[in-house]
Amino acid sequence: MDTMKTIARPYAKAAFDLALQNKALEQWQEKLTFFSLVAQNTDMKEFFSGPASADNVVEVFSKICKEQMDEQANNLIRLMAKNKRILALPQVEQLFSEFCLAWAKEIEVDVFSIAELSEEQKSSLSAALEKRFSQKVKLKSHIDTSLIGGLKIQAEDMVIDGSLRGKLSRLTHVLQS
Repeated sequence: MDTMKTIARPYAKAAFDLALQNKALEQWQEKLTFFSLVAQNTDMKEFFSGPASADNVVEVFSKICKEQMDEQANNLIRLMAKNKRILALPQVEQLFSEFCLAWAKEIEVDVFSIAELSEEQKSSLSAALEKRFSQKVKLKSHIDTSLIGGLKIQAEDMVIDGSLRGKLSRLTHVLQS
């Protein structure tokens, strides 16, 4: 498993539990998304990984994110800064999203196609995937011109490659075996 995800998991879980307890999942998702963007900024990465003290990191972070900061968010940032984990914020945000989807019994599915799918195709595909996964599906459509045709579907660690490129690749492998 990715080391940063391992580091981020307890922070994401704590934030999720707190947000769930306070019925503030959406607000926390917005905060963590913004915090993640700040942590990914090149200049900020350099500052956070530099010799700055935890108090300095919290002060700078609080000034940049003042509209998103409340006492609980400040506590999270202070704890992460103290443990030199601010750079794990993108993974915290990602894991928080995953916890939200799991709690809502929803799965995020990425669908790659050569052209934009119509609304009818999306709804038909969503219905079929909801039946397969026994969960509500949040479909994210992407265009990938390298597929030649067909679809490639990715849900968590499962990949369904129904693309022509994938079929040709499997056929080539079988013929070479």
